[in-house]
Amino acid sequence: IGTVSFPTVTRLAEESKEAFKASVTRYIRSIFLIVLPLSVIINILRESIVSILFSRGNFDSLSVGITTEILAGYSLAILGQSLFLVGLRFFIVVKNLKVPFFIVLFSTVVNIATDLLLKDSFGVAALGYGAAVGGFCNGLLMIVLLDKKIGLGLKKEWKHLVKIIVACVSTGVMAFLFRSVWNNGVSDGIWMKKLVYVAVVIFACVIAYLIPLYILGLNNLWSDKKGQFTNMR
Repeated sequence: IGTVSFPTVTRLAEESKEAFKASVTRYIRSIFLIVLPLSVIINILRESIVSILFSRGNFDSLSVGITTEILAGYSLAILGQSLFLVGLRFFIVVKNLKVPFFIVLFSTVVNIATDLLLKDSFGVAALGYGAAVGGFCNGLLMIVLLDKKIGLGLKKEWKHLVKIIVACVSTGVMAFLFRSVWNNGVSDGIWMKKLVYVAVVIFACVIAYLIPLYILGLNNLWSDKKGQFTNMR
């Protein structure tokens, strides 16, 4: 999203401040819309994901378990890091790299400190949770400082975020159901059975996410006024 948005945002920054702010808000909303449900699915189905991708050869059940523990935290870091990377491109546009530098510096310190605090309690999984806390700091600070610098009006975005969270709850419930299916026979099945499982999971989770969004007003997630965010050619 950040790569695709960069040329558009660069042009809008030169043409219109209001269009620039609208574009920033739109891409931040897109991050929540796409990455938040993805994080939920990866976190809940992490064992099956790791097993399907890596469980072969010397990568035994112990390796699957360790990697699954680490992924539990890293899956929670995706949203924060995604917000940071998108925000970074906007700071590049306005030629201000000091803000991203200090954000990364602070979040790195927080990441390391969290790893040290949690290593005795969570073991290797502390790496993932440290990344999650650091990613949260990255994303939160980036959005807050970006809002302070150009005035995104993010307070108005809470209603959209609530809709996305509600849809993610539905997606999470669906993912939990499929995790039970995995634990009750699919994990020991043949490859064809696992591939069918993956296809069904993807289809079911997408439907479980889109239906609540449609009921809550999917179109409103992309525009508050006709053409405000969608007319960004």
